[in-house]
Amino acid sequence: MPNKLRLNIDLAKLQGALWFTSPKTGEKCLVIVPSRSRFKAYASKKPDKADSLYANLEVVPLKNGPNDREDTHFVVEPTTKDERESRDPPQLPILGSAREYDFGPLRPKAPQEQMPASSMDEVDECDF
Repeated sequence: MPNKLRLNIDLAKLQGALWFTSPKTGEKCLVIVPSRSRFKAYASKKPDKADSLYANLEVVPLKNGPNDREDTHFVVEPTTKDERESRDPPQLPILGSAREYDFGPLRPKAPQEQMPASSMDEVDECDF
């Protein structure tokens, strides 16, 4: 089975994320303001379907291998080419970490044996 990554992200570090306390319930909520974020908002064409907000994130391998928590990657919001080539590129925060899990090589599945016809007859006679 191929490797997989498990991400651990601090959503409050996303650009456009704000903590908000509901005046009605007093619950603390994390709100993402699309116009202040790097997210891509898509309006739904169907009136009964909610709009979508997509986050584009990069998972970058750690240069020196796994850290003391066994994380193998870090997660950031990507910068645009223009931002990277500018005189003052933005310093975006690391949003979290990722750990790669290796499940080893794929093992072929053992062929399933079919039940002999006589056994099937016995099962059909059972009372459930």
